[in-house]
Amino acid sequence: MVDDTKYTLSELKQTKDIVKRIMSIDEHARNSDRYLIGRVYEVKSGKTSWTIEDIVKMPNPESIIRMRARVQNIDGEFPPTIEGVKIKRHRRESTIKHNVNKI
Repeated sequence: MVDDTKYTLSELKQTKDIVKRIMSIDEHARNSDRYLIGRVYEVKSGKTSWTIEDIVKMPNPESIIRMRARVQNIDGEFPPTIEGVKIKRHRRESTIKHNVNKI
């Protein structure tokens, strides 16, 4: 039986390492979560386009975003290079939480 806790921790550490590597060399990845997700998929797969079967094997986009947030907000590394990105992300997060609570 596979220990899901260890697998998940290992996968998150690997995802964080990939996110940090990408953000260290690609400033656009610091400012756009969608772009960062695509770059992580490129690194993981070695491809620039993916099938559904490829995508389900990739790290969850939410995990990639959380690792980016951790690197930038907690570790203090590779901050956004465009002014206002952090504020825009915070506003969007608050709006989404507010609207989800209405459902």
